Amino acid sequence: MRVLFAIVFCLILSCAASVGAQNAPQRVALLLPLSGAQADLGQAMQNMAVMALFTAPDANLAIVPYDTGGRADLARAAYEKAVSEGAQIILGPLFSAELRAIKQDSRPDIPILSFSNDWQQAGGNTYIMGFAPQPEMAQLYSHLTARGTRFVHLLLADGAYGKEVENFSRQFAQNHAFEVASATRFQPQDARAMAQGLKKIADSIDGKGGGYAKSYHAIILAAPPSQLANLDAAMRQEDISAENFVVALVGSSVDANLAGYENLRGALVVGSPALARGDGDYKSYYTKPPLPLASLAYDAVIWAAAYLRDSYPGRSPLAGQIAIQGRDGAMRFNGKNIAERQLTLYQVTESGLRGLAGY
Repeated sequence: MRVLFAIVFCLILSCAASVGAQNAPQRVALLLPLSGAQADLGQAMQNMAVMALFTAPDANLAIVPYDTGGRADLARAAYEKAVSEGAQIILGPLFSAELRAIKQDSRPDIPILSFSNDWQQAGGNTYIMGFAPQPEMAQLYSHLTARGTRFVHLLLADGAYGKEVENFSRQFAQNHAFEVASATRFQPQDARAMAQGLKKIADSIDGKGGGYAKSYHAIILAAPPSQLANLDAAMRQEDISAENFVVALVGSSVDANLAGYENLRGALVVGSPALARGDGDYKSYYTKPPLPLASLAYDAVIWAAAYLRDSYPGRSPLAGQIAIQGRDGAMRFNGKNIAERQLTLYQVTESGLRGLAGY
């Protein structure tokens, strides 16, 4: 079946040249890191884009991949090549620096659906598909304050996402009965610094009484998926588990495979309603589960199909009027060109993710 998908994808890419202009598929560029350090993620996103073509209603698209290598200069070259070859919409790129490079002098009539979560670049012809932290944090803090949390400890991978989690947390605390007791950042690939930050948080909580007092503290973790195994090991070493501390994970660290990490069982996560569904259909074609964030490409293709279906010369539909049911559930863009999604609060259990009633 995997071979069949590859054959079909090749046919999709070549059919634009073999049909009459009136019925020619609409050309959609897919800008992904198909080489370099993030090539595995780029391939998983391309796979998801192919899967979406089989479910997009009345899709008449030619999805053409362009390799960005995860680099701003290559992303810019890929964008220029895609536009010169007639792309009507751009899906990607993945990283904030890549998006910044292609936005310079971009064609205002060609929408860019970036997989980045850099909401600061949204606007004009640029739409942000990535999961922004504000909606996640609002839902999480609603639950934590309702259960009586008084102190929040932040352990965040350095970057725009981590900074916004801290900013949002401090602003939220000003109007609610809790405080940000500590905020520690670490370089995304520095497992030692992450472990040291976790130890600092554990010592701080123990210094405030430990025992029953732990229930008044919550540890908010934002770590890249590549660090989840190191995070689990560090929690074990410091005798921290989500069963004896209130632990929540946010951002790209959230995926359906968290149950495999023993010390994260019991943790709270915010994600789409589809998160607990699993990826059996993907694994049946590609033999392994997709990497986190791969589903963004699926949803982008579904959205692009709806957008282009309602477009014709001289008219483009307002992006905010298009709502889709994608891989990650219901989605639309708000007036700031940032994706809005229905979110669900989950708890990690030994068997997977369990949705919490009322959230």
